[in-house]
Amino acid sequence: MLLLKRPKQEKLNKPYLVYPNRDRGPFAIAGIHDSWQHPLTGEIYHTVAMVTTTANRLISRIGHHRSPVVLSKEDEQRWIQPDLKTAEISKLMRPFDSKGFNAYPISQKIKKPDANGLELLKPTGEKLFKDYDRCLYERLKYAEDHTFTIRKERLVEGDQFILF
Repeated sequence: MLLLKRPKQEKLNKPYLVYPNRDRGPFAIAGIHDSWQHPLTGEIYHTVAMVTTTANRLISRIGHHRSPVVLSKEDEQRWIQPDLKTAEISKLMRPFDSKGFNAYPISQKIKKPDANGLELLKPTGEKLFKDYDRCLYERLKYAEDHTFTIRKERLVEGDQFILF
């Protein structure tokens, strides 16, 4: 999962890509859903929304006042419980820990509905926090350019695996 954020005043004229560092891996965002019937047409609508809270240090540095509720691995299963109490929901509605995340500016081309491709994630400026990890674009580009072959395994005496 990736997040696109922008300074509040500039809308998507200055988009940033917020991404997890290599050690963090994928993450879940809290959301809500509902199905409802239009009172005049009778048509059924299925709607979803991302739940937001106040901005953390990373999102504040971009210049935005709110951020999504990013769930920890432990909280993911709690969030989807239909009988979750209001008090428990409130405990989950906190800014996410910015450790394990970073962000960098990307092109305004991301705004175009017909835009597609890895190049949209290419940095147009520096990361917000200096680190020694590759940015998300570099990691994805490397994976795209280098085909990996999964080698077969065979079990040998003593339950040891040999790769060949």
